[in-house]
Amino acid sequence: MKNYKIAKVFCVVIMMGFLLTSFGYSADVKVNFQPSASPVPAGYLKDSGLVYGDRGNGYSYGWNAVTNETRDRGVNSDQRYDTLNHMNKASSPNRVWEIGLANGSYSVMLVCGDALSADNLNSVNIEGTVINDPDGLDNFDTYNVNVTVNDSRLTIKMPTGSTDVTKLCFIDITPGAWIVNGNNATTTHNVGIGTPSPGTKLHVVDTVAGEAGIRISNREYTTPNAKSIIDFNLCRSNDCANWSAAKIIAGKQQFWVDAAGNQDGYLSFEVLENEQLNEKLRLTANGKLGIGTSSPASKLHLVDNIANETGITITNQETLTGNAKGAIDFKFLRHNASGELIGAKIIAGKQQKWIDSAGNQDGYLSFEILEAEQLNEKLRIKANGSVGIGTTITGSHKLAVEGSIVAREVVVTAGSFADYVFDEDYELKSLTDVEQYIKINKHLPGVPSAQEVKDNGLPVSDMIVTQMEKIEELTLYMIEMKKENTRLMAEKSEMEERMAALEKKVEELVQE
Repeated sequence: MKNYKIAKVFCVVIMMGFLLTSFGYSADVKVNFQPSASPVPAGYLKDSGLVYGDRGNGYSYGWNAVTNETRDRGVNSDQRYDTLNHMNKASSPNRVWEIGLANGSYSVMLVCGDALSADNLNSVNIEGTVINDPDGLDNFDTYNVNVTVNDSRLTIKMPTGSTDVTKLCFIDITPGAWIVNGNNATTTHNVGIGTPSPGTKLHVVDTVAGEAGIRISNREYTTPNAKSIIDFNLCRSNDCANWSAAKIIAGKQQFWVDAAGNQDGYLSFEVLENEQLNEKLRLTANGKLGIGTSSPASKLHLVDNIANETGITITNQETLTGNAKGAIDFKFLRHNASGELIGAKIIAGKQQKWIDSAGNQDGYLSFEILEAEQLNEKLRIKANGSVGIGTTITGSHKLAVEGSIVAREVVVTAGSFADYVFDEDYELKSLTDVEQYIKINKHLPGVPSAQEVKDNGLPVSDMIVTQMEKIEELTLYMIEMKKENTRLMAEKSEMEERMAALEKKVEELVQE
């Protein structure tokens, strides 16, 4: 049965070769019969009557004997129709011309005749196909035949017993769709399966739902990790043999299936790197995709061991409208499985359509989260490093928050602190001056007014310094008051002592 199938496929291949030949592919081998010194038409090889042999141009061809009966008439602008060689001249009768070709089917166009003569008969035998000139009334006779080469040579000779002169002008030889050499069937043309007009070397069209366009099977099961491979070969300098630039591999993970009868497979992509094919991407049986790793731990797993390399690049090349974006969507199923819902989105965008006069373009990174069936932006990082939470307006601030902030501890750094109040040269305002300032301005000196805070906000760092300044000034006032109080208490004590002495002296005077 196996041999029968092989024979059946072989017959189909041969039949396809003959069918595709009739579509008229452009010639692959073209030979012009001419004197050696005459110009050679573009795209043609020259034959000047030499005996069959290697012509040094990739082909072997020639005559069974030297046939030096070439002519260049010099009257036709097309050089192919202006030159010729005789096949059956009295001085060189019954000549045979051959060209070495691989066995297979070919389409042959042979033009015979003479630019100066319209009364010659040009009968010929092309690889066993005899063509007799019916009238000999034309300058040129064009013969198109399909032939099969079985002895590695395409042969042109005179029909048996023919007395025609037969002058060869040029020949175009087009390989058929398939050339068979032993167990190999090859073609240089586009092959269409399911289409009469293949656009590439292999073009497969299928109109049946669920059918496999191309199937590559590996039925070897006695060793582990059997693979089916698509190999992409490129030439290396002038060496085009077995040079893989990339491979797509479909394989199985292990030799035997598991206890439940299951077999896990994978799909991997290998690319040539430093003279060696290295796996760059793998899709595992559970739907996990690994880039740079053959053991992805999540649905998308990226590994890179090169410093400063980009893990993922998302590019939006649309330049005609403003605010172009590159986005990552996080989707979830609705609770009733009625469809997907975007639960969150990370967006990288640009602020405007045109760049500024300095040639700069500002971008941003924003985070949107689903809220009441609608995506709302919750955080934005601007090009200048400013961060907005609940707002896109940050002004001149590095962090803008629309709402309250709760923290266990906040550390604020300041350029300077209020210890300068204790310097000897610090000018501490008198309390009288402070009282006058408060009466006029309704707030302490150096402290922003209520309106200023409402309009401009309250810089925490500056306010802490200002508050500390007022605390330290208050401390100095209290120290001064303490000193004044101590002085007054001393004066009081002295006055009390003096009063006591006076009262004693008065009592003594009264008693006398």
